[in-house]
Amino acid sequence: MGRGLLPAGLLLLAIVTSAAGITCNFRDAASLTSCVGSILSASRPALKKRFDPLRFRGVSGTGAINWTLTGVQFHGLSQFQVIVLEVQHSANLSLTVQAALGWQRLAGSGAGWFSTCPRVLGKPQCFSFTARPRLRVEGAVASLATELYLSLRNGTLKVTPRNTQVGFDIEKLNVNVNLDGFLGVLDNMLRNPSDKYAEKLTKEWWTKNKPILENKAKKFLNQLVKKHLSQDLATLLKGVR
Repeated sequence: MGRGLLPAGLLLLAIVTSAAGITCNFRDAASLTSCVGSILSASRPALKKRFDPLRFRGVSGTGAINWTLTGVQFHGLSQFQVIVLEVQHSANLSLTVQAALGWQRLAGSGAGWFSTCPRVLGKPQCFSFTARPRLRVEGAVASLATELYLSLRNGTLKVTPRNTQVGFDIEKLNVNVNLDGFLGVLDNMLRNPSDKYAEKLTKEWWTKNKPILENKAKKFLNQLVKKHLSQDLATLLKGVR
C-alpha cells in the first residue's frame, strides 16, 4: 500500500493533541473524524515508549575500505502528524478509517569504524579511524486503512479491527560521516569529502536496512490500530445501538 492508496478529497485536519473530553458520536461523521484524529495523536507518548527510538543491529562491509556500523538508532517515529483522515460509518455497526501520516524528520545516529590499506610507494600502508555518523530520513509517509467492527455484549462495547493495511515509504536517506579527531578537522576543512564516500556506504547499508525500518514502522502502525484506536474508541464511542 503506497502513497496513492488514499482517494482524493479526503478531509484535512488540524489534529487535537488529546483525546480527553472529545465527543465521539457514531452517528456524526465530523464527530467521528475528530475523535479518531485525537486518539491517534494522543497515542504518541505510549508508542514512544515501545518504538522510539528504533534500534538496528550492526552491519559491516569490505572493499577498498572495510567498515563497521554499530549502535544505529532512529529517533522521531512517534512524532508523526496526521496529514489526511477519513472516517465513515455504516448501518451494520462498522467503521472504515483511512489515514495518511507524515514525519517532519527521522534522525539517526551510530558509531562507525573504518580501515583501509592504500599502496604508498608500492607498499600497503594501513589506517583506521572512527566516526559518529548522523543519518536523516526525508519524505517519510505512511498510509493506514482499517475496518473497525463494533459489538455490544452485556452493555459493553467492543471494537475489533479487521483487514488492516499499512504502508510506509521513504524518499531518501542523507548521511554525514562526522569523522573523529584530526581526520574530522581535516574533513571539515576540505568541505567533507568523506560524505561522497558515505553515499556509497549508505546505499549498501540502506539496501540491507530499509526493509527492516519499514517493517518496524508497520509494526508501529498496527499497534496504533490494535492497542490504541480500537481500545480508546470502545471507551469513547457514543450513539451505538
